[in-house]
Formats: sequence, C-alpha cells, structure tokens
Amino acid sequence: MSDESKPLQFETAETQAAGAVCSACKQPIASSYFTVAGQIACERCKAEIELALQRSAGAGGFMQAILLGSLAGFAGAAVWYGVRAAMGYELGIIAIAIGWGVGTAVRHASGGRGGRGYQVLAVALTYFWIAANYVPDLVTSIGNEAADSAAAESAAPAPLAVRVVVAAVLAL
Repeated sequence: MSDESKPLQFETAETQAAGAVCSACKQPIASSYFTVAGQIACERCKAEIELALQRSAGAGGFMQAILLGSLAGFAGAAVWYGVRAAMGYELGIIAIAIGWGVGTAVRHASGGRGGRGYQVLAVALTYFWIAANYVPDLVTSIGNEAADSAAAESAAPAPLAVRVVVAAVLAL
C-alpha cells in the first residue's frame, strides 16, 4: 500500500525521519530531530547552536558593529547629499535605505546575535548619519558668513577714521 492511500493521522508524532542526516555533524538521526534555519539538526548539534547564539560577541564585536555600521551610514549619507546637491530634492526614502544598510551591517558584525544594545546602536548610527548629510551645507554656510563679515569689516571705516571724519565735518 502506498503512502498516498494512507489516511492522515494526528494522534501520534513521528519522531524519526527516514534516512535523515544532521546537516551540522552529518550523523544519521537516531530518534528525534530539530530544524534550525530550515536545516535538520540532531539534539546535540541543536544544543551547541543554542549555546553559540547565547554567547556575547563582546567588546570586539560591538566595536566592529560601530565600524561597519558607520561605513554603511557614511555611504548612505554621501548618496543622500549627492542626490540633494545634484537634483535639489530631499528624498526621504534614502533615509530608509540608510537605516536598512546600517542595520544589516550591525547585524553582520554581531554575528547575527542582535539584542537591545545592537538595536540602540543601529538606531543611533542611522540618525547620526542622516544628520551628517547636512554637514557640507553647514561648512559652506559658515565659510560664506565668515567671508561676508570679513568683507563688511574691510568696507567699514576704522573707528579712528570715523572720529577724524566727524571732527572735520563739524569744523566746517
């Protein structure tokens, strides 16, 4: 009798996969198995994977997350500034792309562990780099103000010259 003609049954769980092999250690499945990211794993490998995921990436992993997240954020800020400078438009969708890029970079650096600290880091880096795309405008504005005030100072007479001119006019 073929498997297609058997009625479905839901009373008992089948704990053994026929011919299944653990994708981590390549050993045949003896009794029960687990699926981890779509792959079959034996009980021992499942426990090892859980332990590896619970370990912290440490300070080195956090620093790497800052570095990779900043690189992604810098690239996104440069694109946003380039679009603003070339087209004169503010495209907010680029902010979403910056957030996605920073989040992906932080998750990669953390080894996929994530957690509250990495989430806060990704949000902070995203906001920082979105704001950083306006830095070239600020630098240009400060430079223009300095040039304008220098031109105004050179055009205005010195205080001593003003007093001499006023005294000469009053003497007339």
